[in-house]
Amino acid sequence: MLLKIAFRNLFRQKRRTILTLLTMVVGFILSAISISMSEGGYGNIIQLFTKTQTGHIQIHQKEYREKPSLYKTVNNIEEIEKTLKNIKEIDSFSSRVLSVGLSFNGNRSYGVRLVGIEPDFEKNTSGLNNRVTKGDYIDNSPNNDILISFNLAKNLQISVGDKLAIVSQAADGSTSNDLFLVKGVFGSEKNELDSNSIYMSRESLQNFLALEGRVHQIIVILNDYLKSQEITSIINRKLDKIENNQAKAESWEVVNESFYKTMKADQQGDKFIIFVIILVVVIGVLNTVLMSLLERKREFGILLAIGTKPNQIFLLIIYEILFLSLFAIAIGSIFTSLGVYYLSSVGIVFPEPISISGIVVENFKGAFLPQVYIKPTVSIVLSSIVAALIPAIRTARVIPIKAIKEN
Repeated sequence: MLLKIAFRNLFRQKRRTILTLLTMVVGFILSAISISMSEGGYGNIIQLFTKTQTGHIQIHQKEYREKPSLYKTVNNIEEIEKTLKNIKEIDSFSSRVLSVGLSFNGNRSYGVRLVGIEPDFEKNTSGLNNRVTKGDYIDNSPNNDILISFNLAKNLQISVGDKLAIVSQAADGSTSNDLFLVKGVFGSEKNELDSNSIYMSRESLQNFLALEGRVHQIIVILNDYLKSQEITSIINRKLDKIENNQAKAESWEVVNESFYKTMKADQQGDKFIIFVIILVVVIGVLNTVLMSLLERKREFGILLAIGTKPNQIFLLIIYEILFLSLFAIAIGSIFTSLGVYYLSSVGIVFPEPISISGIVVENFKGAFLPQVYIKPTVSIVLSSIVAALIPAIRTARVIPIKAIKEN
């Protein structure tokens, strides 16, 4: 009976009900879209950053990241790679040799970051082959072919087919110098993170630095980047079982802590926006409840006078708000589905690519995830009930004779 009365009460003041319903629907849609853009947009940026730069997990010598050194290499490569192959959450991995050097072209020189990669494995790890904008991708052979960044090619005034002189320190204490053939150019002018990088085959750089058979880093890509910390713990437990192991795994959140904190701070800002949206909904619901209860005070007094229990009055008011919330969620879900589908498939396309933390982003896409609906649903229902709670309690406690006389 209470449910039927509560449902019918919604249509007594249709205009007020519709206005409140619209407030809740708009609040639901805005909250859902904000969550979709937060989860999807930042998720895409994190995926792009980790895949092209840090990987989801890095394995290196225990002291390498704190104080990088040419001599701090990873031992037991074969055993480590065998361990990684047995972890189902790992999608791909690739080892790298890292160093620095000085590049020369005529009277121009530039400090460079040297990266020795496994070209075939790197395709599945960082997708470097897809970022080549001029020339061709390199292969596994130690033939002194290199890929250079767009900005480096511009600064050195060098192009595909030219030769570049590089000088660096070798692991045996000697000075290494050689001519390398520019086979391709990768990236763009806005790609700041790789602006001074040179990629070559791992064997080429090992020969150049007298580091035969040794690497500095293993990049790991997971099926789900959100599991990075969990899988890092699993890898470290397995590494500890390897005899004379000096390597450790670190998740991307640790490897690039500043980027991680930037993303978290931006997401906190999105949460504040959602809070403001919900606050507006609460104020709207509270206003509706107070106006409705004030107009019906005499009615509630009569109900209490003829034997209706206070808890029934309380439930009646709560049921009305609950019905209103459910209607708003149902309507909001329909429009949200249309909006989120568009944002997840097309997204917000920027007139020109922008750089976020050094990553070039052409569009900002949302995510079609369960929490896009779950979080706004819980927020709208709970906030509406909380807004109606105190007025409902006060109404249920009124003295019947006073409530009747007031009107």
